[in-house]
Amino acid sequence: MSLPTTMPAITLLTPQTYDPHNPPTSLTLTTLPVPIPSSSQALLHITATAITPYELSWPMPVTTPRPRIPAHDVAAIVISSPSEHFKPGDRVFALMPPFTGQGGLAEFAVCDVKFLVKIPEGLGDVEAASVPRAALTAVQACERADLKEGERVLITGATGAVGRMVVQVARKMVGEKGVVVA
Repeated sequence: MSLPTTMPAITLLTPQTYDPHNPPTSLTLTTLPVPIPSSSQALLHITATAITPYELSWPMPVTTPRPRIPAHDVAAIVISSPSEHFKPGDRVFALMPPFTGQGGLAEFAVCDVKFLVKIPEGLGDVEAASVPRAALTAVQACERADLKEGERVLITGATGAVGRMVVQVARKMVGEKGVVVA
């Protein structure tokens, strides 16, 4: 596959300080150069992305590269990778680190391979793109709760993306019979 030198992307201009009454000043469709991966990054062809409401209003440090491309939960196809674990053509999902300027509202992105996970068979790209942030939040919540095998845990309000993930992570940590959902 011959790569283009430019790509369409949606860029975001965000305020430097958070103000809930001052939304982002602009989302703009533009043309940017296709990013060039570093020695630890894979080049990804973005196939789906999930954007969270707070991503549009996050204050970005002055040091964040511009232009800023929002949407950090992505599904993609690997174009190139320095890792033997990810080959061209592999379907992956990732939670791209914020404050790098890279995001999923572009045709291509680069992402450190340590943030990539292969998409399981049977899971579509749109569904896979909705997993990273919810899964990470659930894992962090369960780890901070210091759940142990054999304990019992009550999970209330497990109807959203994070709640459903918390149920699955907690079951892994305490055992199938230790989780009660209300």
